[in-house]
Amino acid sequence: MSRGREAWLPSPDQVLLLRACLWHGERGLAAWGEWRRREPDMDAVEQGSQRLLPLLYRNLGAMLAGDPGAPWLRDAYRQSWTANQLRLRAGRRAIDALRAGDFEVLALKGAALIGTAYRDAGARPLGDVDLAFAPGRVGDAVRALGEAGFVASETDPEQALAVRHSLAFRDPDGREVDLHRGLLWREGLDKEFWLGSVEGEVAGAPARILNPADQLLHVCAHGAAWNPVHPIRWAADAFKTIEVADGELDWERVTAMARRGGLALPVANALDCLAEDLGAPVPAPARLELARTPVSAAERRAHSAVAQPPSWRRSLSMLSWFWERHRAQAALEGERPRLGGFVKYMQGFWGLAKPSQVPAYAARRLLRRRA
Repeated sequence: MSRGREAWLPSPDQVLLLRACLWHGERGLAAWGEWRRREPDMDAVEQGSQRLLPLLYRNLGAMLAGDPGAPWLRDAYRQSWTANQLRLRAGRRAIDALRAGDFEVLALKGAALIGTAYRDAGARPLGDVDLAFAPGRVGDAVRALGEAGFVASETDPEQALAVRHSLAFRDPDGREVDLHRGLLWREGLDKEFWLGSVEGEVAGAPARILNPADQLLHVCAHGAAWNPVHPIRWAADAFKTIEVADGELDWERVTAMARRGGLALPVANALDCLAEDLGAPVPAPARLELARTPVSAAERRAHSAVAQPPSWRRSLSMLSWFWERHRAQAALEGERPRLGGFVKYMQGFWGLAKPSQVPAYAARRLLRRRA
């Protein structure tokens, strides 16, 4: 498998920045100096890379005395720390509300990584707090958050969560908690993720977190998607997850879960990047095993649908991806995928009033992309 030039992978300049954030001592300082020569205007740094600057300060701040960029980095770290405290408080209230409703809660992405991989409340900026609940009680979970003052981003959150893997809820101050019915944009691994999860906490509240192998897989798979803000921080999340595992990460589970979930292609690309560009200690057998894993046409279409920038071709790929999601969900429910069921699935995903609106809405979306 070749990772090629996919949009979600870091550019050469971003690789330099990642090295400055992740490599310790003189190696990191040298990467910082080279990146600064290429990016002399700190205010012009693209938003995805700006998200890494608090980590850069946490890594090299003590070595940057007298550097003109040091005050800028210090302010970025302090702002991140302050904003994270407020977002984590909102996450704590959401966890408490769900636990009061007799839910097990699984913290995902930044909310879990701050305490496990980064071990610093300011080094990894949070946009929101991602929380998954054990499946089967969507209505109860929605009501628990509603009673705690969180408002869903959709008028019918139960219908939306019946087909989407997550939905945003906001507290009265606008701080966001993403409620996850599923843990990834691909179906099929949720049960294994839950079974492999371990006890942890978020902002002092008890919550389950993914074990290190599953955390690495989740970070890589989630990062392998196009985003208007470059998702570069997936590489930092993955590197730190490997680093803190200190040689104890279960690489056999990483490869087995990637194959089982149809994620061998993006995870192989991510591990190649981590090893070749950042020098992460990824075992060669794990990379080789994923590189040799056969990738079906459906898996390639699914990856292409989420990894490429918006276009009319991507819209066509997305329809194929939606069908695969519908097919996987139907299989989990012991049903056969049917066209009528798929239309209803898309009605719920797009928030339309009637199934009959789906074809025209899909055509308009495709034509807008084509134009």
